[in-house]
Amino acid sequence: MIAPHDYPELFRPRFWFGTTDVQFKLLKAPPQSHLIANVNVVPRCGDGWLMVFAEDWQTWEMPGGTLEPDEHYLQAIKRELMEEAGATPTSRLGLGAVTIRPTHLIARICRTRFFTVMLLLAM
Repeated sequence: MIAPHDYPELFRPRFWFGTTDVQFKLLKAPPQSHLIANVNVVPRCGDGWLMVFAEDWQTWEMPGGTLEPDEHYLQAIKRELMEEAGATPTSRLGLGAVTIRPTHLIARICRTRFFTVMLLLAM
């Protein structure tokens, strides 16, 4: 398990675009399903980690994305991992979540992006 004092930048509260409060927290259990809007996977494969190259942004990223209407977050994790990396998970361990809260008065909807660590089948 990771500790906040070992990764202070990961746990530091942030503001995106000056109007959104963002905070990463370790979780013992996933957030309530209706609060999860996006999922990201930190895929472990053997002794390495799997990343995908996002052509549109020209960056390396973790597989993940937005839930489809009425999709459970576990289905979204499997779907995004297959779509973006062509991989199938063999196990799952919840890691944490980034809670995103707009601070301006127009939009005060709290959304959560759930992060999970997954072991993959060897390809």
